[in-house]
Amino acid sequence: MSNLYENKELRAVCGDVMRPGGLSITNEALNLCSFPAGSRLIDLGCGPGVTMKHLRELGFEAIGVDRSPDFAAEAKAFGPVC
Repeated sequence: MSNLYENKELRAVCGDVMRPGGLSITNEALNLCSFPAGSRLIDLGCGPGVTMKHLRELGFEAIGVDRSPDFAAEAKAFGPVC
C-alpha cells in the first residue's frame, strides 16, 4: 500500500469516491463551469475511476490521472488513464 487511500478499510467506510461531497460536488462544479457536451476533462487523482466514469456517463470525454499504479489499473475500466 503506497498511500492512505489504498487502504481497504478506508474504502469500506468512505466508498470509492474518496472526497467530501462525492459526486454531488462534481455535479455542482459542472453546473458552475457549463462545459459543453463532449468536452475533454481531466480527473487528476482519479483513484479507482468513479468520477471519471460519472463524467463519461454525462457525455464528457474524461481522462484519468493517478500516481497509484493500483488505482490507475482499476480506473482503466472506465476510460483512458495516465
